[in-house]
Formats: sequence, structure tokens, C-alpha cells
Amino acid sequence: MRTPIVVNRRLAIPLHRQIYDAWRTGILDGRFARGDRMPSSRELAAALRVSRATVAAAYDQLIAEGYLDLNYQALRNATGAIDGVLSFSYDVTPAVLARKKAEENEERLRFMADAMPVQVWTATADGKLDYVNRQTELYFGRTADEIIGDGWQAVVHPDDLPRVVETWVNCLQTREAYEVEFRLKNKTGAYRWHLGRANAFTGADSQVCWYGTNTDIHDMKLMQDQVRQSYEDLEVKVKFRNIELERSNRELQKKIEALQSSAS
Repeated sequence: MRTPIVVNRRLAIPLHRQIYDAWRTGILDGRFARGDRMPSSRELAAALRVSRATVAAAYDQLIAEGYLDLNYQALRNATGAIDGVLSFSYDVTPAVLARKKAEENEERLRFMADAMPVQVWTATADGKLDYVNRQTELYFGRTADEIIGDGWQAVVHPDDLPRVVETWVNCLQTREAYEVEFRLKNKTGAYRWHLGRANAFTGADSQVCWYGTNTDIHDMKLMQDQVRQSYEDLEVKVKFRNIELERSNRELQKKIEALQSSAS
């Protein structure tokens, strides 16, 4: 994509004339290439053969910045010598401003994702990861290039991988929310439990992408296991206690019956 030229709409010199003259001179002597950004005030002043103060004054009057996409073609005569330059210009200001806004929004989202303490990732409609945040790289000790695509499967516990892939493929087909608990290997080689979640987003262009996170729940899982074990231990103790009470009741009943027999 060619870099659009920044144009000052308030220059005293007619817009088409100052653009044509400056770039015609630049192209013919090889100083400017098609698609380059508008030169500095010093370069423009030299190209326009006016004082730098005149150009600087014109820049001071700038109230709006626009963008032109300029195309130039040398016109040659029968001998091959250049007689002139054929130029076409298009106002691409709306498209460039829209692109700049989109790039700014994307940069803001990436900054926010990198600031989050959890693993953040996005995937294409076919399930291939195409972005991971900085926290993901730090956690696994791997670069983003090693993780995106299907690279993430290398850090999933082998016992969990078939179940995770099956769940992921099913969500890709149904567009249902993705949620799965699985173990991931960190940069030290230890496996820790994570909760993976993702939702599909359909843009205005009908393109589908997935936004997901992986949250470390290892400590919570251990606590749940401890609580479950405590309940199981308590249940066993209650069962043994009930058995002991039943045995005591039977022995007591036998003693009562023996006393009644002696008394009669």
C-alpha cells in the first residue's frame, strides 16, 4: 500500500499547482518517489521556489489535514526522452482517517490485553490462534509465533488434549461459548489447571473471530480437592461412628434381655 501524501488545504498557492510542480520536479530529478509523504517545509519551499517563511506561514493556517493518493507516469517522446509527467490524484482522506482510527483502536486493545494478568488470545473462524498477549508468552516461556496457529496444543497436558480439542471443534461448528478446564505446562515444566473460555464475535463484514482467556485455577482446584477429601473423610468417620453406635446398641440390648431373664 502506498503511503498517502499529507496535503495542506490552506496553501496560498493553488493546491493542484503546488502539488504538481513540487512532485514533477521531485520525480524528474529522482528526489521524491510516488506515494511518499509530503516533504518538509524546507523541502517544499525548495521545490516550489518560494521562501521557507511563506510555506511556514501557510502551515500555520492549517485547519484540516487531508490525504491524496497521487499517481505519476512519465510522458516520453518518440526518442524516449521525458517530455512531461501525467498525474492523477484521488482524495483518500476518509479511508486514511478510518484506517488510522482502526489502528489506534487496535493498539489500545492490545495495550489493555497486555496489561491483563490472565492469558488473552484470539482465534480465526477455523480455530487457529492468531494473537496472544504478553502474559501468555511470559507464562509459557515461548514466543507468540510458537503459540499461535495450533502451537498451543504443545503445552496442553496429553491426558486433557483430546477432550479439549473435541470441545473446541464442537464450539467452532455450533458457535456456542467455549468453556473447558484443562492443565497447561508453564515455563518451568509444571502443569497447572486453567479455565479456558471464549466467545465468537461476528463483525459487520460477517467475518467470525474468537476472543478468549485462560485463567489459572490451580490453587482453587487444590482447595476443592481438599474440601472434597475432607467431606469424604468426614463421611467415612460418620459411617464408622454409626456402625459403632449400632454395635453398642446391640450389646446394650443383649444385656437388658439378660437382666430381664434373670429377674424372671
